[in-house]
Amino acid sequence: MKNSKVIKGKSSLKELASSLPDYFAPPVPTGVYPIDKLLKGGINLGTFVQLIAEPGIGKSTIALQVAKNLCSQGYNVLYVDSEHSVSRETLTSIGLFDYKDKFFLVKESEFTSVEQKLDEFILTEEINFVVIDSLACLINPCFTNIGSKKGSISVTTNNSNYMSSPMTKFMNKYKSLSAKYNIGFIVINQNRNSVNMTTGTILKMYGAKNVEYNTDTIIRIKPIKATTLKDFKELTKDVVGGNALSFEIIKSNKAEPDIVCPGYLMYGKGISNLWTYIYQLKKNMIIEQKGTFYTLDYHGDSIKGQGILNFVKSLEENDISDGDLEDLLDSIDETTDCAEVNISSDDSDDEFEFEYEISEAE
Repeated sequence: MKNSKVIKGKSSLKELASSLPDYFAPPVPTGVYPIDKLLKGGINLGTFVQLIAEPGIGKSTIALQVAKNLCSQGYNVLYVDSEHSVSRETLTSIGLFDYKDKFFLVKESEFTSVEQKLDEFILTEEINFVVIDSLACLINPCFTNIGSKKGSISVTTNNSNYMSSPMTKFMNKYKSLSAKYNIGFIVINQNRNSVNMTTGTILKMYGAKNVEYNTDTIIRIKPIKATTLKDFKELTKDVVGGNALSFEIIKSNKAEPDIVCPGYLMYGKGISNLWTYIYQLKKNMIIEQKGTFYTLDYHGDSIKGQGILNFVKSLEENDISDGDLEDLLDSIDETTDCAEVNISSDDSDDEFEFEYEISEAE
């Protein structure tokens, strides 16, 4: 048996273990049902999650909604608005004015300025989540340093600043700091259609391959167009002021790729979980549809409505909230999942090779 004498200056195993982050902690719910569904409960602290979509889909609205929901749970969120698009009206619409002591907005787009702010906030060891909106708007300061003696680099220079080595170093650094300080990073990214006369339309994500490597989970958001999730599209066709979207796992260490889940975006407000709850309850025959009539038996009461909008009105009149519908889903022993396997060939703009542009280091 070895001598149990503790050597002076050395820590015990228990002391060392207590200094480590709790890697067994459950994920933090984002409050956006499609994201939480795909990520099996939410985002784990110490990980990188990337949301990608084409411009105009509503990425920033969803990101701000997630930030608000995290703040409402007591977490501190640093939000980097590199697009300089977050306005007072947006903050009011989302409801972030109620969380001024939890939500910290930084409007910077230069790599050096963003890095400085990130480091300052991270060093407080009080930030739980960082949102960067978006990667595509981060810029090398050599393009904006117009007041220096040397002047700035002209935009006509054959050098894509976004695809340069600062992005690689940026991702490497903050992926490491995410794990070291147990901070959840949510980064917003864009893809675009690029037409190649030989191969056809190719969907490309902004950023070097390193952007993918340093991300634990990539979720692609796009409008629902054809047969994948067609029932959800049909369900929400009469809803105004929003758009039916699909959330698809592109890469994850928590879920299989190509799994999609629907969500309905209300413009300026975020994802309304109500419609995904109704969709899943309908798939599980809890909400029944006969012709245009919808019926829900709820604690002995029969809630009915002709047409989905009247049915939702009946839910409201009977004080049945989104949370009540979620509880109803949770009470079902075995559910038919709202997440489905994506069949990319059903969407007319999806005949592409998913690839990433790779840049040379400066």
